[in-house]
Amino acid sequence: MKVQHFSIILGFILIFSGAKAQQLPLGSHYFMNPFVLNPAYTGSGEDVNVFLTHRSQFSGIAGSPQTTYLTIDGPINVKGVGLGLNAYSDVTNILSRNGVSGNYSYSLNLWSGHTLTFGLAAGVVDHTINYDQAIVRDVDDPSLFEQKMHRTVFTADLGLLYEWKQLQVGFAVPQLLGNKARFKADDGTINYFDMQRHFVGSAKYVFDVSAKQGITVYPMVVVRGVAGAPVQFDITTVADWKSRGWFAVSYRSKYAIGVSAGVRYKNLSVGYSHDFGVTKVRSYAGATHEFLLSYQFGCDTRKRLDQHDRELEELRQRTTQNEADIDQVESELEAIRQSEQALSDSLNATKAAFNDSIVSLRNQLKEQVKSAVDQSKTPSDNPKGNYRTYSNTDFLDENGMPMAAGYYVVIGSFSVKDNAITFQKQITTNEGETASITFNKSINIYNVYMLYTQDYPTANTERNHWKVDYKTAWVLKLE
Repeated sequence: MKVQHFSIILGFILIFSGAKAQQLPLGSHYFMNPFVLNPAYTGSGEDVNVFLTHRSQFSGIAGSPQTTYLTIDGPINVKGVGLGLNAYSDVTNILSRNGVSGNYSYSLNLWSGHTLTFGLAAGVVDHTINYDQAIVRDVDDPSLFEQKMHRTVFTADLGLLYEWKQLQVGFAVPQLLGNKARFKADDGTINYFDMQRHFVGSAKYVFDVSAKQGITVYPMVVVRGVAGAPVQFDITTVADWKSRGWFAVSYRSKYAIGVSAGVRYKNLSVGYSHDFGVTKVRSYAGATHEFLLSYQFGCDTRKRLDQHDRELEELRQRTTQNEADIDQVESELEAIRQSEQALSDSLNATKAAFNDSIVSLRNQLKEQVKSAVDQSKTPSDNPKGNYRTYSNTDFLDENGMPMAAGYYVVIGSFSVKDNAITFQKQITTNEGETASITFNKSINIYNVYMLYTQDYPTANTERNHWKVDYKTAWVLKLE
């Protein structure tokens, strides 16, 4: 084989790869590590995630595609920012691509529950032609002595991710710049590997089967497109148990049906995927296997923090309950204090009323004693003690008017008006005669009298009549 001939064949491979097929490596575990689909997923989880995947496509066929990914990503302390690193190797026959890129994402809260994340990946890809891997009939062909050809080009990916509740919709543009890798053979022949700009869309909706146990089911659709090649799509359904593992079934358009399963133990996850071909050449294409190994850093810390948060919440609830109990006890104590105060006020009021009654009774007794003493006295203007003389300006009738001058036959004297009225009614009822009341404002005494007259003999006769039953009856003279 001449070098020129080999260059023509190689050029055909490169041109065909650039114009007629998807250039991006395929993978089955993107639902576990969407970071490889879209840089906007960088740091989307709560922990630092490390994924190692290896895919062997069409195994058993010499030169079949072998793809290995190593990714690491996670959130940082800056709110809404995620960082990641992506290194991969994709080898198909004598062609290989080895790339590494750094990823960055930033999330914006649009409004309540709606988030938009921007993602950017930038790095380099080394394109290599391994002449020593070529299978030829003529071992003396001088092209076998060609050294490996390397071309390293800069590449960048752009991504967007919209999230609302359980819905995720993503869009990415891998190989955004569309750079070319330029290869020049010893004979001067130049070929290019054209890094076509791709478009990748994805959609996912998570259904909570058991939020308490962390069991979810979600469908995921991925669509890939590139100019000059048919659109490819994947439809995947995943059942995920956060603490145990997962099981997934996929359909890849016009290629295969994939089955994936994985287990989790603490921070470690191990998964396997197998593709079953659906094309006519499936009997000759060989099997496709993909293995996954991942580890989560910070998961134990987060679990401890979650446990701490739960304990703190329980403590807060107990504290709230204790505060409620304390409030209830304080309320009951306040009610008791109010009852005690009401009882004390009632006792004080009763005591005050009792004291007032005692004072009133004492004053009444004093007045009665005073009245009796006064009756035993002989007025200076009445040597015989037949009557007592006062000024009529000191006495008022029941209507509050001054009393007329003359003689009044008094049969009772009281310091309390209610007692005088009671006695007045008693005389009216028992004796069948009308009694009247006069008030001595100078000494605050109420006198109950039976007769008013201008004639002393008449008054004296009446007094003697009443004195039979009322020993203290006396004659009041007003001037």
